Amino acid sequence: MGIVQCMDGKKYKTFGDLAMGYLNSLLNCFSQSNEVVDVFDRYDTELSIKGTERKLRARRANCTKVYQVLESRGLPDLKKFLAVEENKRQLVSFLGSFVEKVVCMSERVPNGKTLYMAGAFDNPDIVKKFTTEEVNLCEELGSTQEEADTRIILHLINIDSSFKRSGTRGRVIVQSSDTDVLVLCCHFLQKLTNTDELWIQKGHCVRDGKKFVPVHDIYKALPSHVPKVLPVLHALSGCDTVSSMYGIGKKSVFKLMCLDVEICLGLEDVEDGMIFLNACRRFVARLYDAKSKYKDSHGDLNKLRYKLATAKEPSLARLPPSEMAFREHVERARLQSIIWLNADVAVAPSISPTDHGWSIEEGTLCPVPFKGNMTEDILNELICQCKGKKKCHDNCVCRSRQFPCTELCVCGGLDMCLNEHTHNLIVGKQMEGNEELVD
Repeated sequence: MGIVQCMDGKKYKTFGDLAMGYLNSLLNCFSQSNEVVDVFDRYDTELSIKGTERKLRARRANCTKVYQVLESRGLPDLKKFLAVEENKRQLVSFLGSFVEKVVCMSERVPNGKTLYMAGAFDNPDIVKKFTTEEVNLCEELGSTQEEADTRIILHLINIDSSFKRSGTRGRVIVQSSDTDVLVLCCHFLQKLTNTDELWIQKGHCVRDGKKFVPVHDIYKALPSHVPKVLPVLHALSGCDTVSSMYGIGKKSVFKLMCLDVEICLGLEDVEDGMIFLNACRRFVARLYDAKSKYKDSHGDLNKLRYKLATAKEPSLARLPPSEMAFREHVERARLQSIIWLNADVAVAPSISPTDHGWSIEEGTLCPVPFKGNMTEDILNELICQCKGKKKCHDNCVCRSRQFPCTELCVCGGLDMCLNEHTHNLIVGKQMEGNEELVD
């Protein structure tokens, strides 16, 4: 689909014209390759974790119209057309049938070359192999993987095996601008033992910034532990199916994973939910508390939130997620990590998204924000209503939970508050201020 998305829809009058332009783009790849593989996403998954993202894209494109894709039918606005999932499904199936028909009639594949198409037919599991002489079903490459990003890996391993069978060492170019593909190629490069060079071509022409990224060189430059955990941390820090954490960018994540081997321990253990949760929590706590000033609170993000919120000049935007919200976030990252780490197998793991941070709403999978009490219930338990001369001395909800009172409490968290935790906080801030004056 990447090739189609980069095509200028204004150049083509009908779907048939678009399909011929697509086929010519594929055939042009034979100028530098013996084998060309085109892999498509599948759009027949009833409940997809990418469903919410796809609906958002359609909404941004302001298009919900579904077209019937016929060879002679006029081509609508391509960008709006591709924003609707059903349109994509129909187009992919049409392209597969069109290529098969044209190749069989006119022998368009050059002699000695091979074209593979994966996921482009009514049954998206299958792969077809096109040569000058014939079209064959390639059963060994059939796959249930939903995304082209993951299915690409299966084809890379197959190409590497063909290098081994022929006694040669080869070069592979993957055409994709998706960061997910780069991450997966770095992770699985160790399996490509007969591939000397693995390149990713980003963009398709000078206009959209065509350039080549040497994955083999990147892999060699990375610390040995990084490729192993790269897909997990990419998911944890934000991708199409997992939200990012406010204020935490990819650069911060990458820097920490490269500098500290121990902080990455346990991140590969996606099968054990508790080990994985603890490893993710430890990593995220370091992102928000880079100097480990509150290391004793890294085992509970609620405690770390409190420490950071009550520090001098706190930034509420820099607080980590609450513990309950983080657990749901980790489950979604865990699900995506399991899918990515199994990209080298034909049959994708059968896992229920509703057990991993997702719920079904109006027939679509939606992320679960958190499980537990809502904000109003929590605040009622954390904000005291103490009055009288002995404010916050007896029966104070803040004091009973060993928390200082805050400006939201009736006492305002001021000097007159008799909660010793409030007093200690005020004294601590005063001492910090005095230390800065001395410095």
